[in-house]
Amino acid sequence: IELKDYDTAESTLLASAAALKSRYGDEHDYVVFINNNLAEVYLAKGRLDEALAAAKEAHRIANTRFGPASERAGESFTIEGRVLAAQ
Repeated sequence: IELKDYDTAESTLLASAAALKSRYGDEHDYVVFINNNLAEVYLAKGRLDEALAAAKEAHRIANTRFGPASERAGESFTIEGRVLAAQ
């Protein structure tokens, strides 16, 4: 993402998500990180609906896995807010 190669970042993140979900399930901790990163990529690409969906899913999983007061939930909520502000 930092190199601004958003297409490569997106495809890598989607492949990682598929592998993780296949092996560990849709609610695995790392899915939060992947969805947060996907939200950032989609935001950078102007794909705000997809960014919001990824951020909301990350936030939902983080709330369930770590609790609503957790750092992970806060990160996801912040990204969700950034996407909403961009709409």
